[in-house]
Amino acid sequence: MRNTARTVTIAATALVGIAVGAAQCADAATSNDVTVTVERVVDGDTFVISPELNGSDRVRPLGIDTPETWKTVECYGPEATAYAAELLPIGSTVTLTYDSIQPVTDNYGRTLAYVTMQDGTDFSTAMAAAGMADSTSFNI
Repeated sequence: MRNTARTVTIAATALVGIAVGAAQCADAATSNDVTVTVERVVDGDTFVISPELNGSDRVRPLGIDTPETWKTVECYGPEATAYAAELLPIGSTVTLTYDSIQPVTDNYGRTLAYVTMQDGTDFSTAMAAAGMADSTSFNI
């Protein structure tokens, strides 16, 4: 029981951190919001968009990290990918919001942004709430 309570506390803290970060970013950067169309999900924390932004058609949502499915398939990687595909169906539109203290792209050229789905839900928060992602921050 003690481990369960600790896990719930950690998960709740992670969700609050993601939600606060996304809300602060959205408040500070509404002029930097870009609406794009989802072309396909690559894995739990990367998806392809159109039109291209910053020289790339790939987006890496800020605030989360999911198990890998490329080269090495990690535990729950396929499940995280499938859930991301449910949240981001092909043809859906999402709003990307840049974080003023993060670079626009990562080392792989993917656009780094908070992702708001059509219903107004933050993608990273939804993935973490479902247990499909860990909360993380980038130090690039």
